[in-house]
Amino acid sequence: MVDANNTTITFSSNVYGTAVATLGAGGGGSSGTSGTSGLVGYSASFTSLATWSVAHNLNCEFPLVTVWDNNRYVVVPSGIQSVDANNLNVYFSSAQTGKIIIGKV
Repeated sequence: MVDANNTTITFSSNVYGTAVATLGAGGGGSSGTSGTSGLVGYSASFTSLATWSVAHNLNCEFPLVTVWDNNRYVVVPSGIQSVDANNLNVYFSSAQTGKIIIGKV
């Protein structure tokens, strides 16, 4: 994240595709919308977890998930499992601390 309105995405090699940036809900565990895009979101913080069960209650089987560490870097989990339309599990190879943002279009 460069600042509140800009971000930089860097890949180790050329990548073809589309990058999608979303605005998650503000504040731990609250939900809301980002305005005109119609995106509904959920965000929460976590501390020192290797497996995290998240009840996002967005009624979405396959939501958009982004995990950030405390240094403002995206963390790529070793796995994300959609349990059902309102719950998911996030797996890390070692304990992590940070924030998760979950979105539904």
